[in-house]
Amino acid sequence: MNITNIGARVDLIIRKGATWSFPVTMKQGGVAIDITGRTYGGVITRDDTGATVATFTCAITDGAKGVWLPSLTAAQTAAITEGVPLSYSWEETNGAVVTEIFYGSVTVVRNL
Repeated sequence: MNITNIGARVDLIIRKGATWSFPVTMKQGGVAIDITGRTYGGVITRDDTGATVATFTCAITDGAKGVWLPSLTAAQTAAITEGVPLSYSWEETNGAVVTEIFYGSVTVVRNL
């Protein structure tokens, strides 16, 4: 995914019991930005209680080209209850500045 609109809503579909990852390229004006030294994080929460149900592992895979990878293990996705209203958000930390880069709903479907 190429992020061109920071703060945009992007809904996710996650297969229960499957490893999940989603490469993200950070861009400004259509050009990849160097994200070396920044950090990324995110969580999935229940909409009804606000409880955290999963925490994404976020790794920068090519900082000079703006690429980072949020992921969940198969065990993490297996533990998420289907049919519960869920949301997520991902944040970038750049020095002292923390920015929500995007957010949305999460739908968990059975792994076929």
